[in-house]
Amino acid sequence: MVLLTIICETSFDETIHGLLDKVGAPGFTRFSGVTGSGETGRREGTIVWPGRNTIFLAAMEEALADQFVAGLGDAIEVASRVRKPAVRVFSENVVVRI
Repeated sequence: MVLLTIICETSFDETIHGLLDKVGAPGFTRFSGVTGSGETGRREGTIVWPGRNTIFLAAMEEALADQFVAGLGDAIEVASRVRKPAVRVFSENVVVRI
């Protein structure tokens, strides 16, 4: 079992949601309106630092995670024709206890 932590700019979160549905992820948790700073700049939800992020947590079998990441790569490529979206995916192996 793999836990994906997906951090994206809020304008890209429907794409993430759609990809999770498309690969058949069994579920996810979404945190909206989060702020932060990273490689793609600051997102504080202010005039000076506009924008916010969304964080998804999704546990799934590794094969589904691989399909998700491949689909995400395609989605980023398409979106990059206009502007590359700020999105990062972190993966860790997990054991479901309950």
